Amino acid sequence: MNRLLIFVFFLTFASSLFAQKNTINNDFNIDSVPANNLELELKNKLIKELENIDRSERDNLKIGFVSPIEDLKHENSYTFTIAVVYNLVTTEEGILNIGYNNATKPNSHRLVTEVSKVINKGKGYHIFNITAKVYDLHKIGKAFYIATNLSEYPHAQAWRPLASDRFILKVN
Repeated sequence: MNRLLIFVFFLTFASSLFAQKNTINNDFNIDSVPANNLELELKNKLIKELENIDRSERDNLKIGFVSPIEDLKHENSYTFTIAVVYNLVTTEEGILNIGYNNATKPNSHRLVTEVSKVINKGKGYHIFNITAKVYDLHKIGKAFYIATNLSEYPHAQAWRPLASDRFILKVN
């Protein structure tokens, strides 16, 4: 049931963005789907994030939604749905990357390159789905997180992202 609500939310969010801003880069175009109060609250949060990015004249990236975020158990694997909003202004093409840290290297994260998304200049959103094994790292003073970055495309082997964001998850 929870996954169905998330799916309906994303359908509603995507159709709303497409209807409101026809210049937004998005992954699909669908008709409007009715939403419940929770979905409307989440949709409004992501739309507000996109509006905040609209006012910026620099490259920007924000994680707007992550699921699941509750009842995550140490050393279990989960498939996460992550929605990011972005504004690419300094180059014609960019690439969105997503990753997560792990128990062996809690201070850095591994990118899941097979789901990276090449984007065009402008503002928009993308929905990632990744599977990750989560770890309770609080005993060593760290936290499990999902990280995303926006980089120039193509870029050199060693590069600095144009923008990035992290979302910390509580793991039990």
